[in-house]
Amino acid sequence: MKKTLVVSVLALVLGTGSVAGCSAASNWWQNFQANPVAQVQTFESTVQIGLNSAQAAWTFLQPYLPAAQAAQINQTFLNVVATVNHSLTLLNDAVAAAIAAETPNPNFGALMQAVSDAFNQVLAIIAQYTTPAAVDGGAPAPATGKMGLPPAASVPGLADAQDASSRLKAYFQH
Repeated sequence: MKKTLVVSVLALVLGTGSVAGCSAASNWWQNFQANPVAQVQTFESTVQIGLNSAQAAWTFLQPYLPAAQAAQINQTFLNVVATVNHSLTLLNDAVAAAIAAETPNPNFGALMQAVSDAFNQVLAIIAQYTTPAAVDGGAPAPATGKMGLPPAASVPGLADAQDASSRLKAYFQH
């Protein structure tokens, strides 16, 4: 069932476009009040797309990890990804329970916040191994950043993961 849910949600999101901007977040909140289950599924698809992008970025960054600590750093990253997936599972279970119980106005806010927080931890780990896109008050970053780390703007998938994070934050600003 979980695979079917993820596939149908991805089809829904890819078919309708992404949620962006304040008015979109406001519309999302209005839709959430009307149909929380469907909107949680939209939220989950945003997380899944962002997580896939973050994992692509991490694959790109692995050669930049300090060799002596690479295994430990990679394990930390994998643990945080597992936390995101576990949080998504808990949210999916809550949605399934709400559907089964025919709960008229379920509240998934705390579980959604936990998923968002875990996803942002993934991005925080990635940020440790990139340099900002601009330094010194807006000057372009060098081709390779401090200590040989790549600029964030050059990391494939990172912009999409950061976009997903922005959209997750917008979901909570109603």
